[in-house]
Amino acid sequence: MLLWALMLGGIQVDDGVVGAEEEKAWFVEQFAEVSSSISLLTWQQVEECLSSFMWLDFVLNPAAVELWVNARMRIKEMETYPKE
Repeated sequence: MLLWALMLGGIQVDDGVVGAEEEKAWFVEQFAEVSSSISLLTWQQVEECLSSFMWLDFVLNPAAVELWVNARMRIKEMETYPKE
């Protein structure tokens, strides 16, 4: 449920609003941490998980894939430079 909430929160951020970049980055960071912690490492795995909740893929997938790509890059950074 948390993954679903983070995805919806991240894709709803309005890029035209002041502070949107920081807000989007927060959602990407949180989504990356949660998806990594439950071993969802491919878009297919994420989509399958999200589909178990209310998920309209034909409406939400374009923005969701964009957020997922950003989160996946963050996961790779976390793997390369783990927190101490």
